[in-house]
Amino acid sequence: DGALAGVAASWRRLASWAQAGELAAVARIASRSAARDPKIAVAADGRPERIPDEAAAQVSLGLVMSGYNASWWLDLAVTLAWRLAATGAALAAGVIDLPRARLIAEATSLLSEENARAVEDQILPAAPELTSAGLRAALRRAVIAADPGGAERRRKESEARAKICLYPDEEGTAALSGYSLPGIGAAAAMARISALARALKASGAGGGIDLLRAQVFLGLLCGTLPL
Repeated sequence: DGALAGVAASWRRLASWAQAGELAAVARIASRSAARDPKIAVAADGRPERIPDEAAAQVSLGLVMSGYNASWWLDLAVTLAWRLAATGAALAAGVIDLPRARLIAEATSLLSEENARAVEDQILPAAPELTSAGLRAALRRAVIAADPGGAERRRKESEARAKICLYPDEEGTAALSGYSLPGIGAAAAMARISALARALKASGAGGGIDLLRAQVFLGLLCGTLPL
């Protein structure tokens, strides 16, 4: 019984190695596809200047992915093959798993390559022992320390990518979510939703506070919230 946790950890290391192999092959697809395109520059080490559409089509077909997911997978593969090679090597060695590698890649995406590698060097040694929440917090601190002057620029760039997404659930319900919203505005909106939900509960409405928040959320957006 005491060995089962170690067995599970060993399988995770094996999965990391396999995922790193897949990403390495995907990165090579991007490199070779770019080399065939006269409009895309390829560095001496094979690194493509950008992801070719042909590569996205190959990955989409071969791995049965949507075009969007194929492009995202290619971008991660190229990042781990060249920009953050140490993170890619740690994934291949089973030192970190794919979610940790993704967190590092995403957190450093807006940094210069030099600063991204400085954050990588600082974070990688402790990454295997950190939970996802702990790694996110450590990355946030490291990114600010690496480029303190760019914090405001990164915030504005992130806000420029704000979006609202609707996802259907299997039960016939749906999830409506906002991403990259201005922090102060989002906090104020949540505070207002919570206050109105508490007012509904005080007036005798049934259900827990989370259900009431959801009802207020939809009511405000649709203009159907009762006075």
